Amino acid sequence: MAAAKVSVAAARMAQGNLSNVEWFRGIGEYKIDWGPGYRIYLAKDGLKALWEDHKRRKARTKKGA
Repeated sequence: MAAAKVSVAAARMAQGNLSNVEWFRGIGEYKIDWGPGYRIYLAKDGLKALWEDHKRRKARTKKGA
């Protein structure tokens, strides 16, 4: 039953349904509240690099100000 729950969640995410994913710094967590509770972790391809680039540019701006 747990494998079925995870498979359904993965299929929903593959179809673009990320409404149940909580995002933090490019890392997503999908919670399955069943039994002991399960989590699926994922990352957005490219977003982490964008986040790191943003932090570098922000740090340069603060140093130059």
